[in-house]
Amino acid sequence: MRLSRWPALAGLTLLTAACAMEREAAPAKTTAAAPATVAPAALAPGQGERAAFVVEGDLVKVNNTHCGVTRSPMGPETLGRFTTRVAYEGADPRFRGKTFEFNQCCGMCIEKFPQIWAERADEILAYHGVAQQAQRTD
Repeated sequence: MRLSRWPALAGLTLLTAACAMEREAAPAKTTAAAPATVAPAALAPGQGERAAFVVEGDLVKVNNTHCGVTRSPMGPETLGRFTTRVAYEGADPRFRGKTFEFNQCCGMCIEKFPQIWAERADEILAYHGVAQQAQRTD
């Protein structure tokens, strides 16, 4: 019996395409001061996903289902397989001293995420719904 390789190839192709989306959307670099990676486009608060985050002391597990870099949806087989932990150093006093754990879609996104986080931590928290949910008092 011969098994088809198409399902495995299709999955690999989709994963590669999701990681490549950011590279294709990046504008051409014209100066030496341009960042090494391009952060995803800005979104208004409330746009994005509503991750079911869990707080364990100073660790916040975001449990995001959209990649922290490409913002593409991830399947259940990817969730928890590739994660990145980053410390919050932004202006919001609610998050100072906290470490956030994000799911990523692949190893390449694990490498890119810390730089994007350093540039846009508050935007990333808003995209994944953490900032809005943390503000609720009810």
